[in-house]
Amino acid sequence: MALSKLTDTFRHKGLRNNLIELLRAKGILDDNVLNAMTIIPRHFFFDSSFLGFDTLNAYFRKMGLRDTNLARKMMDFKERREGAENYTTAQDMADLL
Repeated sequence: MALSKLTDTFRHKGLRNNLIELLRAKGILDDNVLNAMTIIPRHFFFDSSFLGFDTLNAYFRKMGLRDTNLARKMMDFKERREGAENYTTAQDMADLL
């Protein structure tokens, strides 16, 4: 994805500010680090292919989870009405232990 197509929305800025406050609360106080995180939108550095369900589902298969699949975001009721559903099994979860 080209950098010019990405936008830094108020939502992204708010999420970044929340993250910075969490880091401060955990003792990370270096102004250089915190200022850089304030200025540079971290989502600019992620290839969109890392964020898709296909990537996650492929990783689940590599982990040996045969009956776990993500097909929609948690509260995406439109996708749910269209038949997209997330699922897993107790066996897959037990295999993680």
